[in-house]
Amino acid sequence: MNFLLTELLFQFVIAEYNRYVISNLRTYFGRRSAMVGYEFSDADSIRESDIGIAVADATDSTKSESDIVLTEHALL
Repeated sequence: MNFLLTELLFQFVIAEYNRYVISNLRTYFGRRSAMVGYEFSDADSIRESDIGIAVADATDSTKSESDIVLTEHALL
């Protein structure tokens, strides 16, 4: 089987834009989304995404909303 993999990467500083992109990917394009964050303002976007990832230094609220919590500071 041949699979076509399409990746989109968005990076924003303002939390409202993150939620906007996540909701539009789902609503208009039927795509799944993942969000990585560490600040309090990232918690809403992490909750709304299909896969929420919090880094090791994330706030408690962001960790509680995420599906995955990275516990190491460096992945390599």
